[in-house]
Amino acid sequence: MGRFAKFNEFKKSKSLLERAEISERLEVTDLINQMGGFPVEEGLLSDLQTGVSKFLFGSLSKAGMVDDLRKKLLDIEIKYLDQKFDLNDEFDKIEDELGAAKKEGNESIVSALSRQMESKNAEMSALEGSHKNNVKRVYELLDKLISKSARLREYWETGRAEDEYKLAQAKYEVLKNRSASSERLAKQRVAMERAKAEAEKAAEKFKRDNMDAEGKGKSKEGADKSDSGKDSLVNKKPKDIIDRKKELGVDIAGAKADLERILEKAKRTITKGTASSKSLDKLYREALEISVVLDSKISLLKAYREMGKSADEIEKNLANKSRMKDLSKKINTASTAGSSSISLVRKSIQNAFSGKATVEKIDKATSEIETATNL
Repeated sequence: MGRFAKFNEFKKSKSLLERAEISERLEVTDLINQMGGFPVEEGLLSDLQTGVSKFLFGSLSKAGMVDDLRKKLLDIEIKYLDQKFDLNDEFDKIEDELGAAKKEGNESIVSALSRQMESKNAEMSALEGSHKNNVKRVYELLDKLISKSARLREYWETGRAEDEYKLAQAKYEVLKNRSASSERLAKQRVAMERAKAEAEKAAEKFKRDNMDAEGKGKSKEGADKSDSGKDSLVNKKPKDIIDRKKELGVDIAGAKADLERILEKAKRTITKGTASSKSLDKLYREALEISVVLDSKISLLKAYREMGKSADEIEKNLANKSRMKDLSKKINTASTAGSSSISLVRKSIQNAFSGKATVEKIDKATSEIETATNL
């Protein structure tokens, strides 16, 4: 599927790196949690870390949230496909038994099987209604995210085309596992190939449009300097390193202040006795998201400081290939959100909210965060 659209190919596009508010991220995670979350191997924390790693130097992008909703939509569609086929198998079995009972004239069995059929019809109606409602909720939230951005809408439509192909593949596998007729399998193969062609066509169009947009941007503003390239040491000058350290210091102070406000709010809620598990969980997830970003920026700043304080010191390190290789490795590690070696703030937040959150536990986390950010 190499010809399909992949977000990493487009992350330099400023229109796709539109900043997202924490409230928007929470709305997405709330909806996904209400629908059972992601499969175990793709848990929300893992997904959060992936998202933060992509967009380390600011709020998570709306494109990242579109990815989450795409993933959840495909998940519920495949589950619905399996459940519907299972129910249809049960319908077929009951119909066969009902037909045999009618031929034998066994009224009691006919009556019992008829009740089973009514029950299965009700189950099918409930399944279809629930699925329709879940899909509607995902699309409503998607529309809120992409309604004001033509590029973001195109990104969603491109990804959705790929998901339609995956769904067609899943349907083919279900039919094959149920020993469907060769005619039905052939028909589904045609549908699968058509969906694949549409996905590739959409991906190519998106790539072409993206290159055109980037070309226009460069002609007006020079090379696009997206956040993802800030920490490459290639062609960097001492001034670039000094400026980056200053920028990280400002970012750390801002993230720390945001985190302290959340913890203070949690304390007030606990003190007043109005804390509910739902309200504290919301504050926890908001704090956790910021903590992952803060840990990474702290580690990045420490790595940059190893390059020296003065322009002369930095110049020497930049000219030393062996030293540069070591520093580049440290910076890359620091840029990986969720790494166990850079999770001091995150662990403080997790400890504060684990079990029953108390004022004492939150005060301890606040003190630990103060120490971690005292660079």
